[in-house]
Amino acid sequence: MRKSNKNLTEKGMKRAAKNSKRIREKEQRIKDLIWLLASKKHWHPEVSKISVESGQGQDGI
Repeated sequence: MRKSNKNLTEKGMKRAAKNSKRIREKEQRIKDLIWLLASKKHWHPEVSKISVESGQGQDGI
């Protein structure tokens, strides 16, 4: 019983690590996209940053 719980937590930790890595990559892509748009349209990046942090993501763009 104890061993299966340990395996379960290891699996869970691996899954969580994979998910957090995926989320970080997605956030980085969004930030890169915003910087690209900002450089083309001369937007202030802080304004775009707020829309990402509020959770609108690509809809905010």
